[in-house]
Amino acid sequence: MHKRINLIKQLRVEFTKTRHSSAFKAPVSVKGTLIYQKPANFLINYKGGINVQLLSNGEVLEIQHDRAHTDVIVLSPDSNASVVSDPWLDLIRLLGIPGFDRQIKVSLLSRNELLKLHFATENQKPFENVKNMIISVTHFGEIKHITVMFSDGGIDEIHFDSWAVLLDTDPEIVELKARLQTVSLN
Repeated sequence: MHKRINLIKQLRVEFTKTRHSSAFKAPVSVKGTLIYQKPANFLINYKGGINVQLLSNGEVLEIQHDRAHTDVIVLSPDSNASVVSDPWLDLIRLLGIPGFDRQIKVSLLSRNELLKLHFATENQKPFENVKNMIISVTHFGEIKHITVMFSDGGIDEIHFDSWAVLLDTDPEIVELKARLQTVSLN
């Protein structure tokens, strides 16, 4: 899987994310789009139960709520980024790093139509708030579903609707690069 993921430098992902939490009367679902460029540039748009946009260059994370209020968070190697980021995005980024599976215990749960892998992530950076993750992958290496179980009992389910590899000249990457020029420490 490392080899396949390392071949991808930038991509667009369409997904549906559902949060199960005692803080909500019912599960909250949102549709999302991720534009990602290695090593750590990304733009995520969530629409539905919440409307939030996340923009990061790996050092700074801007969180825009309903196109009105923006929070800026400086990310450092020592910070607990899982407080503000989506653990599934961290997992996808880290899957491309050789040796990652030696840092976090990975076990095969099933081998049906999808390979289901269990990641024991508790107390591992950047997953301090995560108890476990289960990732479902096709035999071709395409991630179809990720379940994130948080230490507080909450659960995120992310179903991936589509994946597309992008080129440097694709409009989404050109826009991402332009938007990243505005990311600041202010």
